[in-house]
Parts: sequence; structure tokens; C-alpha cells
Amino acid sequence: MQGAKKRFDGLDILKCIGAFFIIVIHIPFPGEVGGYIDALARFAVPVFLMITGYFYTGVVQRNRTGVQLKKVLFLVLGANLLYLAYECGTALVRHTLSQTVKQFFTLSSLRDFLLFNQSPFHSHLWYLNALLYVLVIVELLRRFVPRWKEVLWCSAPVLLIALEVLLLLFGESQPLWMFRNFFFIGIPYFAIGLFLYHHQDFLAKCHSRRLLVGLAVILSLAAVMLERYLVAKAQPGFVREHYLATTFFAAGLFILFSDPRWNEVGLKLIKTVGRKYSMMVYIIHPIFKVLFIGAMSRLHLQSVSPYVSQAAVFIISIVFSVVSYAVKGIVLLRFGKSGKGA
Repeated sequence: MQGAKKRFDGLDILKCIGAFFIIVIHIPFPGEVGGYIDALARFAVPVFLMITGYFYTGVVQRNRTGVQLKKVLFLVLGANLLYLAYECGTALVRHTLSQTVKQFFTLSSLRDFLLFNQSPFHSHLWYLNALLYVLVIVELLRRFVPRWKEVLWCSAPVLLIALEVLLLLFGESQPLWMFRNFFFIGIPYFAIGLFLYHHQDFLAKCHSRRLLVGLAVILSLAAVMLERYLVAKAQPGFVREHYLATTFFAAGLFILFSDPRWNEVGLKLIKTVGRKYSMMVYIIHPIFKVLFIGAMSRLHLQSVSPYVSQAAVFIISIVFSVVSYAVKGIVLLRFGKSGKGA
């Protein structure tokens, strides 16, 4: 399918929106309303995984799976090293470097990293670690299992239902990252994206009924809110990483924004942020979260901070990403010229 090479602008818009809501998860709005906004925001990581799954067939057709794996591996290594340096730097300021380093490099942290994708340096890096695992597993399935796509598609509902059951039974007593990993989140949502790519006729029908899809998205969002209400009643104080209705909400958003008609819409800045900078925003924003909230505290603006920090950190992270990519381009250009001159 030649469509694998095509980029839908709508998915870039969705990635930008998703990057913002990742920040909302990490800087929650206060109060009961904030809890419902948090539940809504949980669509973001599933959507990112679905987008990766959707474009995976194109990667295979262009023989770029090795390149993709290397790119994600370098992201994993670079991001984890960045936060190792960041945490060690802040620990040095606090005079707790020795304790911090000992905490990072223990058998339990290594176990959690390898089995559950939990980075010892910063929790949000689980997504990159899980993505790497998913791509490795899918590559092995593709090479050695004849009907590998069907295996993935059948596993998705089983794993998502199992996740819901485990969260109901053990969600309050076990660490969240035991359920938030490549197995229960990564594989199912990658598989859904892959499924949607290979069922273009279904997508085309959905795109021709945009109002119905929009209604489905609204209904699935209402289901997320209802599920959050029921969970809050049954498990007070428990913050869930995933809701069953999130699957339908994320899939509905993906279908809505994969419509090629988004290519005709402006929003160039939002599309550019989603396409070029959403991953960097995801990686770097926790550092700016600490810096911005700290600055607001020093300015005695704590009462305002919970309501403005999300947008401020998002904008600062975008600006940093733009600048860093520009600097990288300049360095590569000069290095390339000097290499040619040599």
C-alpha cells in the first residue's frame, strides 16, 4: 500500500494535543474537576502508540524497521542519561548524591526497568522503554510467526480486559507501573493502530460519516467520565493510569483525526509541533515543570500556579525543542562542511 508513506496532518494535530495532555497528567489541575480532566488526558499515550502502529506497515515496506529501532533505542538511552545527569545534578545541590546513586542502581530498580519499563531516573520515561520493547516484539513476530498481525490483533482485547480486571483487583495495592508497561498498554494500542491501517475501507466509511464519529467520541468521553466517577466511589483516592472507556475514546479520536480532510485545514504551527517536536516536549517537560513551579513559588504565586503551569510548561518545552533542533541543524551543517573540506 502506497498510503503507508502518506502523513495525515490530522494525526500531527492529535500528537500536539496529546503532548499537551501528557503535561496535564504530570501537572494536574486541582480539585475534583482536576480528577476528571486527568481521566480525559489518559488518551494521550494510547494515541501515540496507535499512531506508531498505524505507520508501521509503511516502515516495513520501506525496509526501515532497523532504522526505527535504532532511533527509539537512541531516544531511550539519551533520555535516561539526560535524567540520570539531571537527578545527579539536583542531588549534588542537595548534598544527597551518594544516596541518590545507590537508589538508582539496585537489583529492584534493574528488575523494574527490565520487566515493567520503569526508568529509575524518571517515571515518564516508561513510554520510551515500552515502545522499544513493543517494536522488538513486533519485529520478532513479523519474522518468525506466519500470522503475526492476527496474533497482535487478537491479543489486544484480551490484554486490555485483563488490565481492567487487574486494576480492579490489585490497582490500589500494587505500584501503578506494574500495569503501565509494554505488555498491558504498549502491545494493545500498537495493535489497534496496525489494525486500523489494514482496514482502510472501514476508516474510509468512518471518514465519510464525520458527524457520527464525532458523536461516538463524545459518547466515549462521557463513558470515561462515568467510569472515573464509579472508580472514585469504589476506590477513593486511587489515581488510575487507564480506564476501559479510554480505549474507545482514543480510538475515536484517532479515527476522527486520521481523516485526510485535515490536510486542507490551516493550523500550521500546531501541525509542526506535533510532527517535529512532540517527542522532545514529552521527554523534556518534567524539567521545566520543576523550574517553572519553583519560580512561581519564589514569586509567591502558588495560588495561580496550578492553573497556568500546564500551558506555560508546554510553551517553554516547545520553545526549547525548536531551539535545540535549530542548534543541532547548525552543528550538523558546520560539521558536514568541515568533513567535506577534510
